[in-house]
Amino acid sequence: MDTLTINNSTKSFMKTDLPKINVGDTVKVYTLVKENKGIRSQIFEGVVLELRHGNIDSTMVVRKLSDAGVFVEKIFALHTPAVEKIEVTKKGAPRRAKLRYLRTRVGKQALFVKSATPVLKKSAK
Repeated sequence: MDTLTINNSTKSFMKTDLPKINVGDTVKVYTLVKENKGIRSQIFEGVVLELRHGNIDSTMVVRKLSDAGVFVEKIFALHTPAVEKIEVTKKGAPRRAKLRYLRTRVGKQALFVKSATPVLKKSAK
């Protein structure tokens, strides 16, 4: 199959309302979780460690500190229907494309990304 045909067939499945996400940003990812009673929305908030750009198969790795003091990493496919929406809460300005060095850090140092600034919410009129 021709790559042009593949690109045209996958365009209809790609999301167009994704925010501008960068490595080092703190994001909230709202995912849909299917349970026996129905579907609910679950929030996963953490720092974006890496982005993998592609067409339909774009992914991002998000790392958060759980309640037990253990760090949890999840890989999210950006264009999947399971990801309801993504909110950027803080912008980071790291000097690396991949923040894998944060995995070796413990405590507050693991959450630190240089020159992070809060994102202002747009007021609804």
